[in-house]
Amino acid sequence: MYIQNCVIISFIFVGVYLIFTSFFLKFCFTAYYYEFRGGPPEYCLTRQDLINRINHFEFQYVLLPTIWIDEDLELSCNELPATWIPAMTRKSQNPYYSIKSFQSNQTYTFTLDTSNCESDNCPGFAFENIKLNLKGNNLNTTAFYINKNVNISIENDDFSLNVDIAKLTMFQLSLFSKFSFSQLTLEDNLEDFSLDDESNQTLPEKNYKFGNIYIENSFCEPNYLYFPVLLDTNVTFAEDYLYIEMNERSDLVIHLPIFDYSNGFYFNIQKSNINFFVQGNINYSCQFPHSFYLIQNKESKNVNISIGKGNFLSTVGIFYDDSS
Repeated sequence: MYIQNCVIISFIFVGVYLIFTSFFLKFCFTAYYYEFRGGPPEYCLTRQDLINRINHFEFQYVLLPTIWIDEDLELSCNELPATWIPAMTRKSQNPYYSIKSFQSNQTYTFTLDTSNCESDNCPGFAFENIKLNLKGNNLNTTAFYINKNVNISIENDDFSLNVDIAKLTMFQLSLFSKFSFSQLTLEDNLEDFSLDDESNQTLPEKNYKFGNIYIENSFCEPNYLYFPVLLDTNVTFAEDYLYIEMNERSDLVIHLPIFDYSNGFYFNIQKSNINFFVQGNINYSCQFPHSFYLIQNKESKNVNISIGKGNFLSTVGIFYDDSS
């Protein structure tokens, strides 16, 4: 009986030990996790384990996982399966991988290697609270969302990003020597740029310069630009160019398509004591609708708006004053 009890106790001890060590290894050693919306995070011990698992699934439309990292990770586009996007049935968001740091108090580096990817096989991405390193010469993708707490480094000075839908800050935009888009939302002019001191992010100078920026007709919905106005700003439409001059900032020049195309331009005045001037002509016709929106927020007071000559105003455009 004594021996039998000892055997039972030994089995219990071994079982508890295995459970404890499994739990300990899972949360005390660096690793990776992936998560589908509505499901629990799945643990992956190694980089190869993560690649094998996410390549095992048959992804459906807009069903791409979130990848959580608690150590530096490098992946290539060829290791990340994309999902089929049916033409002319696009929804409000393209499918994309979300890449995030697993721990909120520490930032890890995610390296995206585009060296060996084909021109159209890289899925969309959303990056949050990480350091992003881009390798290769160019990236063609459907979606590219970056929050302001992402520190970007680009190994190739001539790196080119071609994206359908993008959201990023003004400074992040300035890091790309060539940037082509169909729909772009700019979040700020650095006035609200902030990071934790632990991130070692070097705050950019005011005189950062922009690369070559293009609006491209590569999307089945209208092109648009959303621009936050936080400084005195002059906007000039010059047929196939859009010039945005900002006080104490470098000019932003955007190449516009030279033939008729559908578009929308949104200028959101978000600060007080702002002077805003707009003028010029743009290529469009009734067959390819054009929209111009000027929005004044509730928080913005004492705003001076001047409307110059040109055909940039449209029947579907509007000035919306929400300041009163």
